[in-house]
Amino acid sequence: MIYRHSNNPQLNEYYKRYCAILRKVKNLAKKMYYDKQIDLSSNRVKTTWKIIKDITGKTQSPVTNMKIKSDVGILTNINDIAKAFNIYFANIAKDVNNNSSNMDKAWQSLKRSYPESSSEMKLIPVTEIKVIDIIKSPKHKHSSGYDGISNNILKHCVNYISKPMTFISITL
Repeated sequence: MIYRHSNNPQLNEYYKRYCAILRKVKNLAKKMYYDKQIDLSSNRVKTTWKIIKDITGKTQSPVTNMKIKSDVGILTNINDIAKAFNIYFANIAKDVNNNSSNMDKAWQSLKRSYPESSSEMKLIPVTEIKVIDIIKSPKHKHSSGYDGISNNILKHCVNYISKPMTFISITL
């Protein structure tokens, strides 16, 4: 308070040094606090993202008025909605395979439209190493595509997503 009402240059310099030291101490205390939270957590990635969301103020409040129409009726409970989506996406491949008559019609239409070039598409066995190589091959970019995922994020997550991606490519 004395600094605000004084024209003393020494006091001004002292106040600025004090503020800089205080800022460094606060930042160091925050770093130690967050490092301790991450060290004590069982899921470091989840804790890190929680800290980032808290600091940036981008925490999302849960949606409480969501309604989804399903085969069993209208669902409002978030857990029931999640289960309905899981069931849907788990069974969609079976439904597509069972509905092969539409696929046959589409294939016949393609053959009529392009009779001269009907190259066959063959599935090639994929290994986890090949999936990792493909994920690591693009340039490091922070910009993302329509899906909102950047190459950088994919490269950092390659060890976690390579097995599911290999499984998906094998089952297709």
